Amino acid sequence: MATVIGGFMATKHLFSFVKVLELITGLSLLTRKFIKVALLALLPITVNILLIHVFLTTSDIPMAAELLQRISF
Repeated sequence: MATVIGGFMATKHLFSFVKVLELITGLSLLTRKFIKVALLALLPITVNILLIHVFLTTSDIPMAAELLQRISF
């Protein structure tokens, strides 16, 4: 798992982009503007989280599946 996170950190622009996207979509959800667009933007990130838990760490799979279920509309 540390290797994967290290790989994400090595690509400086990707990790920054994902964090900015999460911040913008989170603020959009809090202000209740463009909710469907924000959820659609968060969907690939959530699927990636689920796949990392499925293939790399078998812990927390139910939590990641629940998160994916809640974000899917």
